[in-house]
Amino acid sequence: MKDIQKILAEIEGLADKDLEKALMQITDFVKEFEGEEKLKPVEKALPKLCKHLLYDGPYIIMECMLSIFRRVAISKEAVQEIMALYKKEPNGTLVGMLEHLPSDQWNASIENFVAGTADQFPEDVIRTFYRRSLGKLKPESLELLYELFLKRKETTEESNFQSTTSMWLLSAICNQTHNENYSKAIGLLEKLFPELEKPQKIDVIQQLGYFSNKGIPIFRYTATDKDPELRLETVKSLERVIDREPEALELLRQLCKDEHSEIQKAARKALENWNA
Repeated sequence: MKDIQKILAEIEGLADKDLEKALMQITDFVKEFEGEEKLKPVEKALPKLCKHLLYDGPYIIMECMLSIFRRVAISKEAVQEIMALYKKEPNGTLVGMLEHLPSDQWNASIENFVAGTADQFPEDVIRTFYRRSLGKLKPESLELLYELFLKRKETTEESNFQSTTSMWLLSAICNQTHNENYSKAIGLLEKLFPELEKPQKIDVIQQLGYFSNKGIPIFRYTATDKDPELRLETVKSLERVIDREPEALELLRQLCKDEHSEIQKAARKALENWNA
């Protein structure tokens, strides 16, 4: 393979097969040296490479660009170029690239930009906010996710809004129970819960049990749900948070009297394990 500096210098003006070959070489390079200082030349060239995210040609070019963006640090200059390209030619792929930003580079300005593209590219916005949701999102972004969920049926008719996208959205809100957005996030989950399909309800119960000790407002609701499967999942999640949340004990004791023997057994076993 040619020297990476030479490839980057010669890529300007290439098209189709020649561009494809050059980008494949760059992709091989970033895969080989991911996380190393040797990627600095590619990082420096990234703003100029951004335009290929919009390239109308062989699909492998887009695959290469996605691979590069996943492995190379995205500079402030590259972010500015993405936003500038979006103004000229709105495209969801540009929005999605921002999910790869390091946490210390994500800021309110970028978050506002992403949120502003929701009408045209809701799936890309949801995926990007999901990827960022282990950090703190703006309360307005949570409201936007809530509104997008309510609009999902309308959106499905216009695009390819999949069940996976819905789960990303719900997971993003669940993740926000970890920070100062707790009250906002749990309030939105309480409003959304009756609207959810059974698999989505189970996913929310599980996530709040694995990753948060603040899912009790949802567990109060699901501990008395008419569906025994949801009650059983609630027992499992309560068992995971029992050491961190006193009210989990009260709910488990309540579930020990459930009309279904399987739920009774699971609740009693959870209490036994806790007392052991």
